Amino acid sequence: IKWIGNFQRNKTTTQRSISVAKNTFFALYFNTALLLLFVNGKIRIFANIHLNQDNSIARSDYDELWYATVGVAITSIMCYNIIIPHLKPLLTFAILPIKRAFHGDGLTQYELDSFYLTEKFEMEQKCAQFMQTIAVTLTFSAGIPILFPIAFISLILMFWSDKIFLLRYHTRPTVVQGELGKKLLELVPYIVMVHLANAFWMYAYRPSQGYDGEESNQNPD
Repeated sequence: IKWIGNFQRNKTTTQRSISVAKNTFFALYFNTALLLLFVNGKIRIFANIHLNQDNSIARSDYDELWYATVGVAITSIMCYNIIIPHLKPLLTFAILPIKRAFHGDGLTQYELDSFYLTEKFEMEQKCAQFMQTIAVTLTFSAGIPILFPIAFISLILMFWSDKIFLLRYHTRPTVVQGELGKKLLELVPYIVMVHLANAFWMYAYRPSQGYDGEESNQNPD
């Protein structure tokens, strides 16, 4: 996505950062939330034709089986996201002093500099991960409230890890104006509307209908 951003001919580095951050967020949100719904959902396309109609696990509503399959998958992914985004800088931060100590002799100045120059702090990627955590949590939190404490732990760890890595490991990021944060905040009202719409859908499901709403399993009242 960063490579694609170079071909959008943005006039300033701030505009490029905004474009990369938004595109990265949309890609992460689609991969984490929407893709699971499309793959595991029986969505009506036309008349009696449904998407994934031959998939026995796919559901057409937020029933008990959906929570046992897709809900568990979403919760697991959000738990993984607490640690996985920080593994690469953490391992590099631990290995780099060892590489510097055993770099050997006879290196050119360019090779010697490569042992001491670290990666640039990627502001766009960090903002996209932050927005992805907020968006996925609000999308499914009405039916999966455990996403709130998971998001809280993830954001706390994200704050402290980014702060430590920025001060102790990464080189300074590209200077951008405050428009990056403002443009990302403009997405929050849309995320809230998705949260409300999905909450109505989740709470509208009636467990008395059973998995597929069979008449034999309905409440006679």
